[in-house]
Amino acid sequence: MRHRTISVGVLGLLLAAGSASGQWSADFDGYADGTVLYNVDGWTGWDDDPASAGTVSSAQSSSGPHSIAVGNGYSDAVRQFSGYTSGQWTLSCQVWVPDDVDGITYFIVNNEYAHFGPYDWAVVLEIDPGLGLAHESLRDPDGFDGVPIVYNQWVELSATFDLDANTAEISYGGSVIASGVW
Repeated sequence: MRHRTISVGVLGLLLAAGSASGQWSADFDGYADGTVLYNVDGWTGWDDDPASAGTVSSAQSSSGPHSIAVGNGYSDAVRQFSGYTSGQWTLSCQVWVPDDVDGITYFIVNNEYAHFGPYDWAVVLEIDPGLGLAHESLRDPDGFDGVPIVYNQWVELSATFDLDANTAEISYGGSVIASGVW
């Protein structure tokens, strides 16, 4: 089975609506090409596994010379946040999917995560080249509400949360693919 790298450029995670406090963003341009993001500026791998942390790459970039590459086998880069219990927040990133990718890639938001558990999934945006679709697999496991994958260009993924109303809206390339109680 042939796997290709999928690149992700994190443009703005946890951007507070109407407030400058709590904003965070990363573009990976301050890291050297090939840097493994294990215990680097809050990044790690799933269950604290260094082998699953993402790698900084100059193969593709959305805004500068670097992005984070996931793929080529197993990658599961994690960036944790805490203390966000109210208000409206948006997590967003740019993703590049090459036209010859053959493995499923996920953009996941956990509302509960600790290394080795417990875990609770809030959003699972699945990019499935077998279906040719990007869809939110928790709410739409068969991809009925999915949209076609955009290959060979940067596309925005986003999840907008209203923590007070307990709702979320998940988008791929500007198209809402899921919304409702999260």
